[in-house]
Amino acid sequence: MKKYLFLLATLLLTVSMSVSAQRNQRNTGNRGNMNNRRSEQMMRMTPQERVTLMTKELNLTTKEAADVLALCKKQEAERNKQIEENRAQRNLTRQANVARREEMREKRLKEVEKQTAELEKIIGKERVQKWNDLRQNVRDSNRAGRMDGRGNNRTIKGNIDNRQSFDSRRSDNRMRMSTKERVDLMTKELDLTTQQAAKVLALTEKQEAESIAQVTENRKLRDSGSLNSEARRKEMREMRDKQVKNHYAELEKIIGKEKLEKWKNLRQDVRDDNRAGRRNPTNQNR
Repeated sequence: MKKYLFLLATLLLTVSMSVSAQRNQRNTGNRGNMNNRRSEQMMRMTPQERVTLMTKELNLTTKEAADVLALCKKQEAERNKQIEENRAQRNLTRQANVARREEMREKRLKEVEKQTAELEKIIGKERVQKWNDLRQNVRDSNRAGRMDGRGNNRTIKGNIDNRQSFDSRRSDNRMRMSTKERVDLMTKELDLTTQQAAKVLALTEKQEAESIAQVTENRKLRDSGSLNSEARRKEMREMRDKQVKNHYAELEKIIGKEKLEKWKNLRQDVRDDNRAGRRNPTNQNR
């Protein structure tokens, strides 16, 4: 039950939505009001809602919208199947887990390339580029929102031990936790000592400050046009991979390899559940 407490309390990326945010998203008509709440709900849209937004933002024709909808449904079905396969392989050795994560990452990159190519055939390269830029804005907004401590005064604090009440809405709040709340959860799940918790908190605060600075820098690069979008995404991906690697190396020095591996596995559970939740239309009507 402890594991599911964590899973549901931490359920994203990427992604970080409340009931009011969902309602505001459906009612918003101001294209310039792409704030954090709209960004959050975009990550939880059903295929139909996502295509509706794409139609509005990219001026898709009826045929293009229908083709994109069919493509989105096919891709989500494939993704859900992959998630189930990943879960079936969860009980592996540590070395096998590392190899599996790398394999999943490479597979995901190939899927993204394939999806982009298929989408480009339907709506054209220019509108695919516009859509990718919009999605990057969403990611930056979500990342900055998670890091500046907004949205922390949620019901999660009062009901942290009520395991039956943890649903996807509470999970969304996990993505909005402050560094202190996140370390408190790590302490509970991994049985960290007081000294370990203090060191992890200092490390997390430092890394979040660096990440906020990176988000700001990325926005400046995007606005200046100094890099083309494809080159920028590649550079950001490489930078993020390097940051994650360094983060885990520093974290391992504090809590040890065994607890780090447990933390990684719990995070992977969260990602899988979060992706499955975004693809389940029943989660939209909360």
